[in-house]
Amino acid sequence: MALTKVKTWTKDMAVVLTGEGPTPQLSANAGHTTNRQLMFELKEILIGANGNWTVARSCGYDGGSWTNGAADYWTVANDVRWRESGGEFTWIVFQNNAIATGFQMMFVLDDEDTNTYNFNNVYFSHSGSFTGGTATTRPTASDEYYLEMTTAGLFSSESNDKRVNVLMSTDGECTRIIFSANHAWLGCIHAELPKTSTGMGADYFESRALTALLRYSTYNLTSDTDYKGKLVRAGGAICPWVCVSEGLANKPCADSVHMQGVDYSGNRNATPFYAFIVRGLIRGCLGEMVDIYNVDSALSDGDSAPFGGSADWVVIDDYLYASDGTAFTL
Repeated sequence: MALTKVKTWTKDMAVVLTGEGPTPQLSANAGHTTNRQLMFELKEILIGANGNWTVARSCGYDGGSWTNGAADYWTVANDVRWRESGGEFTWIVFQNNAIATGFQMMFVLDDEDTNTYNFNNVYFSHSGSFTGGTATTRPTASDEYYLEMTTAGLFSSESNDKRVNVLMSTDGECTRIIFSANHAWLGCIHAELPKTSTGMGADYFESRALTALLRYSTYNLTSDTDYKGKLVRAGGAICPWVCVSEGLANKPCADSVHMQGVDYSGNRNATPFYAFIVRGLIRGCLGEMVDIYNVDSALSDGDSAPFGGSADWVVIDDYLYASDGTAFTL
């Protein structure tokens, strides 16, 4: 049985090769120009023709000076800068009202390690309350939380062929940002709503929006700093959520009503993920994650499914993502 997508999806990709990007930063910590170029192109995708996001606030090196406020100051790649020797750095706050009213995601480029230039954390606010911020301090929000990126190594070197693929549902409810370098998957950022809502009262959670960082083969997103899933409880408290799969096996589809064949010969399986609150006063299932499945690792990163068909799905590690029906390149 073929898998059926719940939503329609668009896919945009930015590719940056060695030597591409803006002129070096005016500081002792010059930064990798390819990283700056890729971050700028990611911004353009998120707010572009297929994008579901707007820029709520930003800080950029605009016209030779540091400028910040409720506007987009990342107008060209040269405006994007990791921490300078004087302590200045750029940041940007995106907003998506389809996920939750005022839902915001913020990237802060405050890493001054000359060998990495990561953005160490991805910050979120469900209420859209990021305010303030200067060239030396990031904005803050009363309900903010973050996913730690420090050890993810998303931009670890001036390597060639850096890519970011962005999968967005056309209804605006799901965004998945997939980073790779030299055709190797580095990590994914998710900001999305579950497929269904079951048993969790709206008075307890401000929103059922899920955020997560996925890396490598793991299904417990709360196990350590590289695998965190979070949402916000009413009152601003942070609730970790865990991603649970129904099971893994290389068996015929008939062995489980919830497993469906996805590979080239029909005997590899896909099984859904469910988001569960596992800590706090109220625990239970938030719902099934939409258009993402677990598959066994025999399939390779970037493989399309069905093979030779519409390429509506793509394999990333042990995950099967809905795509837009065109070839997917890491």
